[in-house]
Amino acid sequence: MERKTKKPLTPLQESLPVIITSWVNKTGTLGVSLLPILLVERGYGSATSAAILTAVKATTIFGTLLSGWAGDVLGLRITVLGAFLCSAIGFTFVPIFHVPWQLAAAGMIGQLGVASTNGSIRLLLTRTVRRENQKEGLGWMRTANNFGQIVSYTLLALAATIGLRLLIWFDALTSFLAFCLGLRILPASSDSSEGAEVHGSSVKTEPLVSKQGWAPFVACTVLIALWNFMYEFFMSGSGGRLKVIHPAHGVQVFGTIMVLNTVICTLLAVKATRMFSRPSRTLPLGSTLVTLGMASLVAWADRIPGLVVSVFLMTLGEVIYGVFTQFLLIRLNPSQSRPSFVYSMAILTANLGRALAAAVVFPLFIYSPRQSVCFAIAGGIWVATILIVSKYGRAFDAATSVLERE
Repeated sequence: MERKTKKPLTPLQESLPVIITSWVNKTGTLGVSLLPILLVERGYGSATSAAILTAVKATTIFGTLLSGWAGDVLGLRITVLGAFLCSAIGFTFVPIFHVPWQLAAAGMIGQLGVASTNGSIRLLLTRTVRRENQKEGLGWMRTANNFGQIVSYTLLALAATIGLRLLIWFDALTSFLAFCLGLRILPASSDSSEGAEVHGSSVKTEPLVSKQGWAPFVACTVLIALWNFMYEFFMSGSGGRLKVIHPAHGVQVFGTIMVLNTVICTLLAVKATRMFSRPSRTLPLGSTLVTLGMASLVAWADRIPGLVVSVFLMTLGEVIYGVFTQFLLIRLNPSQSRPSFVYSMAILTANLGRALAAAVVFPLFIYSPRQSVCFAIAGGIWVATILIVSKYGRAFDAATSVLERE
């Protein structure tokens, strides 16, 4: 009697333990967003509030680097679980503490967990899923995370009714539930010594060490930094711009835009991973769509139909970027001894794009009388993106293939 051969798991089936755990955590990502409102509500002075918020936000740098070190030394599973626990502990005490330094300490612990989760859980998925399933697995994770954020946005809209305390505690609860769930179902990465601790959960995959060298990895980091700048400058700055142009209902319009953006990304995330396979051809298309969307947003910010068109174009570009950017960064990592730390350094560097955008968005976009500057920025980033992809497109394509070529 012949034995039946087992069908290989689909990308969703193979990624499901990581995806479910990530979704549970993402349904409550409200704590840091609500902190400025909590500080205002409690009547802290401007200097005290600024000091607390700066301390909490600065923890992102330490958390990103710490998670990279911990992923290499302790293992990615332990790092992710520790991050969930930090978030749960920190956001449990944020609503309780009233002394400024205690509140800052609790917020820093919570932010440490948030910063340590994002990169580590993506790495855990790629280290526990077969190479041919990784891109679609990350797509399913983005879909699940977007569903979680929709829940968060919905609860945020009810903040006045529910109250800040309960919303922040909800963040702590989801982090704790993710920790408990992850403790049971999260797999251990195959290149970690913890693999033997989880019975049958470690999937044997080849070490993801790129053969392309450092140049494509650095180029990809710069590409993501440019994307982060573009997104933060235009998408986030559009909220302030809409408030200036439409004082009465600018916030509501911006909220509708963000919901529309999230829903489209959720619906298309997995489909896009199946449709697009070559970064050298696809990333220029994504960059062009985003640039056209940003330009139309600047030109038509005073017209609702123009806003809808611009958001649709930007969102399509964002979906395309989402297929490749983080996936490429993971695949192009050339480090053999400290891959998680090198990845965290790249993420931190790429996020400097967000920081720079936040520093210049008010004078150059929100309050600027000359919108030609915005067109120049969008065009400059588009040109830089095309040049990078033209030079390193072949390396990008090789990294995303099932079997990386020399």
